[in-house]
Amino acid sequence: MDKNIASNQIKLEEVKYSPALAQGIKQKKKERTGVCILIAESQILSRQLMLEALRLRWNYETIATKNAIQTIKSYINNAPDILFLDAELSDYNGYDVLTKIKEIDVNAFVIMTSTVTLNNNVQLALKNGAQGFIAKPFTKSKIEEYINIYVDKYKKMTFNDK
Repeated sequence: MDKNIASNQIKLEEVKYSPALAQGIKQKKKERTGVCILIAESQILSRQLMLEALRLRWNYETIATKNAIQTIKSYINNAPDILFLDAELSDYNGYDVLTKIKEIDVNAFVIMTSTVTLNNNVQLALKNGAQGFIAKPFTKSKIEEYINIYVDKYKKMTFNDK
């Protein structure tokens, strides 16, 4: 990992695409046998509820972060298959994080979450590359819907070249 990214003083703007970074993420995903889910959620209660729901229903690897910088670092280090991304993170706008994630991994499967469900927020998420949008408070069935989309369709299409 780039020294810049390993630093605790990183800024979102400083994370840059590199072929080696993108290849490392792709390789980690290809080598994984299960599904890894990253939850980027600023509110501790929402974060805990989502983690609990995922762990009780599925036996997937789950990782949780509370801000943009932790999310970017965790994404690079763990190459999750699915990212549930809060639109209102404490240090950066979730839409900016979405753009950065898509810059370093064009195949990222990202679902935005937000309490603000105005049509323009949903459209912005989709325009910036999210595969979906979940309004908070989220339900287990909505989370399951997107996990099934990933497992049934997206993963097969993305990694057919194993």
